[in-house]
Amino acid sequence: MKTLVLDCSFYPMATIICDEQIVASKISENQRSCDNYMGLIDECLTSAKLHIDDINEIAVNLGPGSFTGLRVSVSIAKAFGFGNDIKFKAFTSFDYLDEKDFVLVDAFSNFVYIQEPGKKADCVDVKDLSKSINYKTTSKNLEDKLLNLGYNIELRQPKDIVDVLKAAKEVTAKELMPLYLRKSQAEIQRESRGLKI
Repeated sequence: MKTLVLDCSFYPMATIICDEQIVASKISENQRSCDNYMGLIDECLTSAKLHIDDINEIAVNLGPGSFTGLRVSVSIAKAFGFGNDIKFKAFTSFDYLDEKDFVLVDAFSNFVYIQEPGKKADCVDVKDLSKSINYKTTSKNLEDKLLNLGYNIELRQPKDIVDVLKAAKEVTAKELMPLYLRKSQAEIQRESRGLKI
């Protein structure tokens, strides 16, 4: 089984996994480099000495994360799968942690994405978090920000992508939909100026 993993939730990343072993991985440290994501994927395939036709499965992080990044990775996955007999798997940014209680993912600005026990994931303002809850995250930046604000937060190592995919669910191309938990920055800015969308 050869799996192409697409994760553009924060930094564009492409990984090739063959029989549960990572054989190539490329990441861009530039959040805004989604316009060159196809080049990054091509580099990853070349590094693994594979062609897109060799891929049996594409796994996609549906979010939450960058509005544009999520759309780009989902669109690319669907395009690759359109002409090929490729299976799809979906996972979320929360799946990088084993804990499923009070997990936080950086949502940029003063917002965080939160997964609470027994509730749907949500996007909340940092000021709406409780200082009596012990939160977990994989983001060093988010940990630093919340510790400075007096919140209880623990930085955890993210799970290896191979382990994340073991729990990922198989989906159809139609089910590959970005997980948007907040409006895009453009929508927020338009609303702040009183413009209708």
